[in-house]
Amino acid sequence: MTSKKMTVCRLQIEDDMGKFYLKKTLGKIALLLIPILLLTFLSVPLSIMIGEKYGTDSPQIGVFYCSMFSLLIILIIGYVIWLNTSGFEEKCLQYIFVITSSSQLWVINCFDPIIQAIFKSPRSDIMANLGFYGIIFSLSRRTQYILDLAWKLSYVGDFDVIGYFSDSLNQGAHQVIWGQRISKVSNLKVHKNYITFNTVEKSNGFKEKKLRYKISRKFTNSDELIGVLKKLNK
Repeated sequence: MTSKKMTVCRLQIEDDMGKFYLKKTLGKIALLLIPILLLTFLSVPLSIMIGEKYGTDSPQIGVFYCSMFSLLIILIIGYVIWLNTSGFEEKCLQYIFVITSSSQLWVINCFDPIIQAIFKSPRSDIMANLGFYGIIFSLSRRTQYILDLAWKLSYVGDFDVIGYFSDSLNQGAHQVIWGQRISKVSNLKVHKNYITFNTVEKSNGFKEKKLRYKISRKFTNSDELIGVLKKLNK
């Protein structure tokens, strides 16, 4: 059988995807913690100086504490806004878009339960696979879920999802088990660094479902992906 055309669109990561996810997450945590620690470190000597000059019960010391608290709140709000506007690249790691014709598009979610069921790497290997970053995130139970996501991404990166998809396509399969067919696209918006759109998807044995995506323009073949999305846009 003649091989059909298949274009793979996904975020390209040179290193292990799990390590990439942990590095980005650790960097974001550090960007919040470092300014807070610096603010705390500076506020102690400043409060002592103001207390010695005006008295610990003076209005000036009250204004100082209110100012420090307001600055902390502004810092946290700014951090949340920054996360929402720039922190979506890690989420793009789980998605693979596959174009099989000029108007046919599939999406593979690497966190799909069917794919996760294939995982054979033991949980005890997390530290060995993810190294320094795995150790850092294993120190607290609250960050165990981050470590679990990184472990799954690390394994999916080595698992030949696309190879299976390609074999199914070449064999003329009508439904690809791990892929979901995108039948409709709406609210497509193309920005400089990312695209957003809503989809209606169909998978084998399941009813239609609606999802919303925010995808980085760093995806391979992103222009071709946008072209197909425009054809499916209703």
